Amino acid sequence: MEPIVFDVDDFCNKWMCLDSLFKLKAHYRKFKATLFVIPLQTNPGLFEELADIQWLELAMHGFNHEPNKELEAYRTQKNIDEIMSKAFELYQFWGFKAPGWHITKEAIQSCNDMGMWVALHQNDVALGSLCEHGYYICGDRFQYWHGHTHDVCGNWIDAKVEEILKLWPENQEFMFVSGGVKKNFYK
Repeated sequence: MEPIVFDVDDFCNKWMCLDSLFKLKAHYRKFKATLFVIPLQTNPGLFEELADIQWLELAMHGFNHEPNKELEAYRTQKNIDEIMSKAFELYQFWGFKAPGWHITKEAIQSCNDMGMWVALHQNDVALGSLCEHGYYICGDRFQYWHGHTHDVCGNWIDAKVEEILKLWPENQEFMFVSGGVKKNFYK
């Protein structure tokens, strides 16, 4: 049985979906999910609580996520390194996904420096060679379910949880986004 990559965007204090995730874990005993967390909208106490849940992987989803093209505001490598370091200092993340898929080469370089993989939009696959710790593209090699913590794109996990409970057999295998990361062997 092919594993499902399961990920949820925009996790923060304002938008949480823990009840839905725990409901899925109770139904699918092999359930795993990657949460793309907005670090500057998540308090340390909540992050510490999440870090102890072994079936959750935490990845950075921008910094403040406002606006969607927030990375464009950091015009120099020094600026992006400073904000990335601040967010990484607060929390330990495994990967990075830009809000609205608006990635920059500077953000990729900061991820390289911090040892993080990068989630890329399929239109940005050419940037994969820049990602020293690998990159992930939704649906590239594995089945996936992608959603949001709030009603933004028609894939709000809280509204879809009952539907998700019927999608797969109870013994379905799941994996983190990091399990689908392509590594660069040409560096």
